[in-house]
Amino acid sequence: MEKDIKAFKAAGANGVVIGCLNKDGSVDEPCCRMLVQAARPMSVTFHRAFDVARDPIEALQACKRLGVNHILTSGQQASAGDPRAKRLIRRLVDESEGKVSIIAGGGVTLGNIQAIVKETGVRECHGTAGRVKVHSEMLYRPDPPLFMGGEKHNNVDTEFVTKRISSKRLAEFVAAMNSVPLDSS
Repeated sequence: MEKDIKAFKAAGANGVVIGCLNKDGSVDEPCCRMLVQAARPMSVTFHRAFDVARDPIEALQACKRLGVNHILTSGQQASAGDPRAKRLIRRLVDESEGKVSIIAGGGVTLGNIQAIVKETGVRECHGTAGRVKVHSEMLYRPDPPLFMGGEKHNNVDTEFVTKRISSKRLAEFVAAMNSVPLDSS
């Protein structure tokens, strides 16, 4: 990973995403420290490995000690919109003391982003807000079906579907997030 980080830095990247845990579920601080040092001055985000850390508050403290800029989390639940996730994310925002930006990610949709932002205090979210499926107009299908990505990755319903980013939906996602007033607490 260190070699990759140095290559991204040399290529002019603005930031990298890392996340190393020990077997016991704690943050592997020596490994992460090496990666953070290799990344500087780029921004460093600790990815959703955070969501399987044994103790999220200790993991947050480790990220603060490491100088991580952002933590991407679904609040240790399948979706950041889950009430338990929102409670944890709120606690992480409060305990981060502004030293680490908490990013809500995982299950963030246009339908729940406002509640997530309002209830947690996050100012950054990560999601697939702009992704839409475009089905092929092609009617012919080989019999038996031939899957271009292998049967593990495709089926009759997904083989001829393209995913693309909808700038309109992405703009709606950002507008919904930004419509929530900043938390003054």
